[in-house]
Amino acid sequence: MSAIPPAETVAPAEAQSILDAREEHRASQALGLDNALDIENLKRPVNAQDRKLYKNIQKNLPLIAETLTLDDFVTRRINGQIVDIVRNFLPPKASLMGYLGDAELASATLERVRATPAAYLEKLLTSPKAQTLTDQLLGALQWYGANPGEQAAPTVRTQLLGKAIRLYLNAPSADAPQEIAGYAWQQREHWGLSYQAIHARFEAHLRKTQRVATANEAVLLARLYQTQLSPDFSVRNIPADLRYRSSVVWVNFMQGVLLSAGTPASPPLGFQQLVDLPITLSTDAADEKLQAIALARLLPTLQWAVT
Repeated sequence: MSAIPPAETVAPAEAQSILDAREEHRASQALGLDNALDIENLKRPVNAQDRKLYKNIQKNLPLIAETLTLDDFVTRRINGQIVDIVRNFLPPKASLMGYLGDAELASATLERVRATPAAYLEKLLTSPKAQTLTDQLLGALQWYGANPGEQAAPTVRTQLLGKAIRLYLNAPSADAPQEIAGYAWQQREHWGLSYQAIHARFEAHLRKTQRVATANEAVLLARLYQTQLSPDFSVRNIPADLRYRSSVVWVNFMQGVLLSAGTPASPPLGFQQLVDLPITLSTDAADEKLQAIALARLLPTLQWAVT
């Protein structure tokens, strides 16, 4: 990241924005929110109890067993175990995000939480209560870090807890398993809205469905679920007048997002950098590279046409 310009050349608001961006990048890296470890692929080995229970399903529920592999069964069993651990840890009627965040989240202003959600999420995921819950998860799952003398990597701990929070508060409907926290991100009503409006609708949904108790909690939970969305929703500083799936500029932006996915930058590219990326990569590019750049434009172009 480029150095901060001299103080006398930067307005206070711009200087704060630069500092916030730096802090967000650091926190995102520390938590592994945008890359690094894929916690979904980390699971304990299949044990004898798993095999016994799966054989019972094959024997007594053959129709279910036809579409349920042993690996799928183990994943569902582990996820159910994680949800039970969180449920037993949480006091009755308590908000999970509020309980883990405790006083620090309650005292923060919405403006500051919205400016640096990853930084506040880092505080929440490493709070004393969060550490206690993470220890319980490691122990139940028999992961490294559960026994005395073992120390799991900080990123493993925070990503495991992040996964537990998402699982506990997700509960998609049976008719729409692709929903995230019960919210249909792919709905047509989003077409033509700004990214800020879509985020606001999701946060409002989280409060309406009582997954969170406050606006601060909604911002942080939305940031945590953001890792499950398409990468364009993770780009900072998208202009408010950019309409989702509804302009040539959006096509250029999405083409840049798709091209950057193969070679993620650190820090991540900003909006204008992504819009300019196809032209940047096309300069002096070989024919094969030019074809790949053109191909990355096909899907967003079709989405724009459908919209």
